[in-house]
Amino acid sequence: QRLGLPPDGFASEVKHVSALASAMKTHDLREGDIVAGVNGVDRDQTANTAELYLKLHLKAGDSVTARFRKSSVGPAALYDLTDKASWDWLSRIRKENTKVKIKEIDDSEIHAEEGADSTPVSYRITDKTAWSKAGRPAKSEDFKTGEMVFVVPRSLPSGAQCADSA
Repeated sequence: QRLGLPPDGFASEVKHVSALASAMKTHDLREGDIVAGVNGVDRDQTANTAELYLKLHLKAGDSVTARFRKSSVGPAALYDLTDKASWDWLSRIRKENTKVKIKEIDDSEIHAEEGADSTPVSYRITDKTAWSKAGRPAKSEDFKTGEMVFVVPRSLPSGAQCADSA
């Protein structure tokens, strides 16, 4: 919580890095680093730690891309660890206006599905999120489950996505 990560997420501190992995420089993880998300996912129904999520969803030899957030008060936080296809998808939904199908809107997030395969995606809602419908100002309550909308994304310092407008 001191890092501003979701309290129901599976953010985990790296407790051990094998000597072989360090010697081989197979990754940049260090003891004390924080893994906050994998493939753009920061919470999972079956995994309560990033380590378990990795074990369930990646296999040895998979190529991954990692993003770190530097910290002036502690170790760098790893907030993305993803395969190439997922990285391309994440980059797109983080930068481009994205058409999504609303699953639920709660006080803090828009939960939606994106693309032909209905990939789950969530955007944080902040006091800066601007809502509009049919070219007019709107409120989150004006949007219904199943409705198709465009989300204009904005990246937060934590690496999470925020809905700048919907």
